[in-house]
Amino acid sequence: KIKVLQNFARVLIRKRKLRNLKLAILKLQSQHRGNAVRSKRSKKVRIAAKRVLEANARASEQPHMKLSKRTGVALLTLLTSTRLAEIMRAVQVLEISTRLSEKCCFKFAEAGAADVLYELMRTCNRSLPHVELLQLVLLTLQNVAFFSHLIYSIATNSSIEILIDLTQMFRDKEIVFCSAIRLINKICSIRNELLIQCGREENVKRLKGIYSISVRKSKITTTRKTSATTTRKPSAAAARKTSKRSVRSRKSMTSAIGASNDTDMQIAITTLEHILAIIEKLPTR
Repeated sequence: KIKVLQNFARVLIRKRKLRNLKLAILKLQSQHRGNAVRSKRSKKVRIAAKRVLEANARASEQPHMKLSKRTGVALLTLLTSTRLAEIMRAVQVLEISTRLSEKCCFKFAEAGAADVLYELMRTCNRSLPHVELLQLVLLTLQNVAFFSHLIYSIATNSSIEILIDLTQMFRDKEIVFCSAIRLINKICSIRNELLIQCGREENVKRLKGIYSISVRKSKITTTRKTSATTTRKPSAAAARKTSKRSVRSRKSMTSAIGASNDTDMQIAITTLEHILAIIEKLPTR
């Protein structure tokens, strides 16, 4: 019996040594591969890696600057503050944190912040600061809705009415319009009672009106672009002036509020058509 126990102990010790040896070899191999890849990095990648290391070091030195801490502070500000500047900064932090971290999205859902954002959307008008705020709010909700197990947190009872109001009020602001349509589609796909709410007679009438206006606007835009491409070519001097002017104004064009491409608008119109088709198939209609 003693010999059996000794043999068993020897086997166990050898297995542990072999396992530790394998782990050490794997670690050396991974370090060698990492060093080989890092030695072949471009200058741009090296600069980016250095910035990441510096950011991690700053986060270790300043714990309050970590994403989770900033998300908690932003949620507290959102739930308690009434000042537009503070709310704007809080929503900016929430948009970044929910875009980068699933844990922050879960924290957002756990705090019930969606209700606060929907009520905030009710108070927004068509002024430039409010349009910027609406864009950040809708992007935050989309970030949370990206995770299927968290969509229920943004599918509140008042969400459909508020989002339909947004699509009607901001149908000329393409980023707001497209984001609201995407959220309506996601919310209706997971909660049947909200789909039924969306299928009420007054809501269907509003959605059909929005759809017809959007289709007509899209056709007019396409016609104008087609006619612009078929016009005669300008002279060489005029072309040079136009190119210089376009280079100077490129930065301002890309940062303009409500700027969006035609593809997003077409996708939003198709999504709205899909929502209307689902509503028409409801048994209550």
